[in-house]
Amino acid sequence: MFKESSPFNKQTENFSMAELLKMYRERAIPRLTQKELALQLGVSDKALRDWESDISQPTAANLKKLIGVFLVKNLLQTGQEQPEAEGLWEKRRQVDTANTFPPFDTAWFLTLIKTEPVPKKPEIEPIPTPLVSSNTTVTFLFTDLEGSTTRWEQQAPQMQKALAHHDQLVRSAIESKGGKVFKTVGDAFYATFPSAPAAMQAALLAQRNLSAQDWGELGELKVRMAIHTGIAEVRDGDYTIKGHKLRYQRSETLGLTTYTRPPDEGQ
Repeated sequence: MFKESSPFNKQTENFSMAELLKMYRERAIPRLTQKELALQLGVSDKALRDWESDISQPTAANLKKLIGVFLVKNLLQTGQEQPEAEGLWEKRRQVDTANTFPPFDTAWFLTLIKTEPVPKKPEIEPIPTPLVSSNTTVTFLFTDLEGSTTRWEQQAPQMQKALAHHDQLVRSAIESKGGKVFKTVGDAFYATFPSAPAAMQAALLAQRNLSAQDWGELGELKVRMAIHTGIAEVRDGDYTIKGHKLRYQRSETLGLTTYTRPPDEGQ
């Protein structure tokens, strides 16, 4: 069993080893491809593909290399590096039918974390609005952190730390599915995708990775997400539909967030 302090909660415990490895790789900003990770580990592309498909499992030596890369690239949650590393190691032991996989080496990890510099989480920089031609069909994904105002008022230090990790997970999910962030407003992301399925995949990946985290004293972070597809153009540095900027509003009765344009004049 995973330790209670570990972010590997009940949902994450049900992840396969392959799903966990892929989840960590896709946290990277910019996106870390299988080929790039394999090169850093000194293994073949096929070996990494097999690990992420549950065809085979990394050896203890290779799992140590993986954890080392995850640590250097800041893919282990800040303040939870050891519990997350232990959880990943324990997951590997669970699939060891021969019961020969060694236990987690705490001394090794403490030495590793002292010698490997852990970079600060990247600051979110404004991204230029991705230009589209007039009358181009675009799929939008909008996200919004539920109850953030109250949490900022009551738990500002915890929110500052959590928001950086939230931003990293959401942006990583968007970019991994071919999306482009064109605006951020506080904790909200506005992104475009070439297709609705890609936007849906990004939303599902983001929700899955967000729900897998242990947010400590803040408790569960719920993020509303909505998808809209329409014919859009860029005007005055923002997307418009039929000349109107998108308007974002939440339906209290449905508990959903909808993103629509204002009605045409005269309606």
